[in-house]
Amino acid sequence: RFNILQAHYRSVSDFSDKSLKASETAFQRLSDAWHRLQALDPSAFPGIVANATHTQNLASFDQEAHALMNDDLNTARTIARMFDTLAVINEASSNKHLPFPVDQETFERFRNSFNTFFMEVLGLKPLAQAEASGDGLTDSLMQFIIQLRQQSRKDKNFAMADQIRDTLSELNIKLKDTPSGTEWYAEN
Repeated sequence: RFNILQAHYRSVSDFSDKSLKASETAFQRLSDAWHRLQALDPSAFPGIVANATHTQNLASFDQEAHALMNDDLNTARTIARMFDTLAVINEASSNKHLPFPVDQETFERFRNSFNTFFMEVLGLKPLAQAEASGDGLTDSLMQFIIQLRQQSRKDKNFAMADQIRDTLSELNIKLKDTPSGTEWYAEN
């Protein structure tokens, strides 16, 4: 679905392996950003120092996304506009020790609009993140495995670190190294 939405409906769609893989990677980035966006809580940051560029980027999102969809159902440019906001989302989620880059009202309006376009207008569903069982066992085990992998990397035992990543990948569990630590998610 994402591959089709990335091209205007009047243009020729590309279903080559390369195009499908690029769409998969792009959707993974957008889905990861969606999950980070849901987890962001501006009140948990040490204050708010509004960055004018970031504020304008998020404040104009709703109006611009509506205009793009009204421009002959331009889903490709709407998705591109969503990608334009990822820098703000990634910066905020990676730097929780810094002040939040936009005011809370602008952020909440943006989050609601982003969710509306992502799930309702474009009909996308974020990739499922691995969910912990009721007793927290799954998350605890994954944190332990991630710590083993980090220790292997620290000890320069890259073969073991790669084996951990590869084994998890075979189980459809992906690891993503970020500045704030390693994240994990289950692929569908």
